Amino acid sequence: RYVADEILNAVAMGRKYSDFAILYRTNAQSSSIERALVYNTISYKIFGGHKFYDRKEVKDVLAYLSVIANPSDTVRIKRIINEPKRGIGDTTINNASSIADGLGISFYDVISHSEEYPMLSRASGKLVEFTKLINKLAESLEEKEIQDFYDDVITETGYMASLDLDKETAEERKQNVMELLANLVRYMEENEGGTLTGFLEEVALMTDIDNYNAESESVSLMTLHSAKG
Repeated sequence: RYVADEILNAVAMGRKYSDFAILYRTNAQSSSIERALVYNTISYKIFGGHKFYDRKEVKDVLAYLSVIANPSDTVRIKRIINEPKRGIGDTTINNASSIADGLGISFYDVISHSEEYPMLSRASGKLVEFTKLINKLAESLEEKEIQDFYDDVITETGYMASLDLDKETAEERKQNVMELLANLVRYMEENEGGTLTGFLEEVALMTDIDNYNAESESVSLMTLHSAKG
């Protein structure tokens, strides 16, 4: 907030957004800065990396959170149904989509009762296990503190462990996953009666706004490492 206010005050006195650069140690640290800039409609661009909510691991975990909050979110189910790998292939997903479209029911309903459909019989066990996992995490959301629920999401899905498969990126990607938790906790603390759905709506709003006036003068964001040379 301090950085955003300093930029706004200087711009009001005649400076340009492009006069400013914000440097940080790790990419995960851009999240709080981006949040403050978005809230103040300050256009920005990131060098040497993606915007926080554009990072794959952040999108993946958000997809899990979205599906837990709303199992009818078919787009996000398809994003994470085989992330990490569960042996559920594209053919199975396409068959389930065809059944859902033909019957006029949700994709989640189809995979929850996949044993009833011959086209899905071979993958039925894996599909049902996935829906049981989502249902179990939905119960965790109802019963536990938000931090404990989030820990269940990233551990019981196997997502956090899957990041270790790429040793070069594991640490940074894990930092981003935990920074997403920090954002979720911050939202709950700042909004009395805050819910997971409310947080997801705020994220959706931020990701819509962060492209606002994208061609205009922008503040530059980058890690110290990216700035070298």
